[in-house]
Amino acid sequence: MSKAKKQKSAVEWLDEGYHLAESGELEKGIEYFKKALEINPNYGMALNNLGWYTAQLTGDYKFALKHCKKAIEIDPNNYAAQHSVGWAYRGLKDYKNAIKHFKISINKPDPLHYTDLGLTYISLEKHKEALDCFDKALQGDKKFYKAWNGMGIVYLNLMNYEKAIECFEQAIKFEPQYKQAWINLGEIYIELGHNKDAIKCFKHIVEKIDAKDSDVWFELGSCYSRLSRYKNAIKSFKKVVEFDPNNSTALYSLGMMYGKLEDPAKGTEFVKKSLEIDPENEDAKSVLKLLNLIQENLKNKI
Repeated sequence: MSKAKKQKSAVEWLDEGYHLAESGELEKGIEYFKKALEINPNYGMALNNLGWYTAQLTGDYKFALKHCKKAIEIDPNNYAAQHSVGWAYRGLKDYKNAIKHFKISINKPDPLHYTDLGLTYISLEKHKEALDCFDKALQGDKKFYKAWNGMGIVYLNLMNYEKAIECFEQAIKFEPQYKQAWINLGEIYIELGHNKDAIKCFKHIVEKIDAKDSDVWFELGSCYSRLSRYKNAIKSFKKVVEFDPNNSTALYSLGMMYGKLEDPAKGTEFVKKSLEIDPENEDAKSVLKLLNLIQENLKNKI
């Protein structure tokens, strides 16, 4: 007779689920946390991980609150769950409760917990308190890129662009694949009128990190447009439409670019598509009028 297959314990389901979720397989990891809870319904870390990763996947912060709060009821010293509850409250824009739980979570110092507390202070425009949190996070781990990014956001809000750039560059140095820091850096360069530098940031994202981010493709197209590089802008805006077909702004932007290249007929096609999606879009209506005028002027030249 063959031996019966050994059943996994709740701890094993939790550990395997955690590694799956952290490697990007969120749905499979969530199923493993549920398996752990079938064995032990009061398993605090399984409740916490189920709430945290489900909200990461779906944005359902209320679901996270329900499960992570239950984990705290079982063990008030579950600092990971205290952090998760704070994070969920921040997602719901309940900053007072978010701060309350983040402050409990940092009883066990953790760079992520300090960083999330700092980000909550940013939402309340409490820049001094935010910087203090990021400093403490970096005291625990000077390479913690999310804290560098948070610090950069504070300096960006304070319009200290030089310091903000330094912080975002530190974030990228320690985690080259951290998309948000690249986006923030690109936005600063746009604010400063340095479109060529912004293009480098956004190109890095679509070439090395996330080729399907329609918002980044739009920013890239806008930078090319400001530099009068209309053919490059068209390629970028077409990428936006590829990944977000109902993006009316990208569609009428394509119309504008074709107008710049004196191809108003092609431009009109895109603007009409834009107006099919959003008939009340006044910007698209203005572009359509402009394209009609360009077309009339071209006819008069013949």
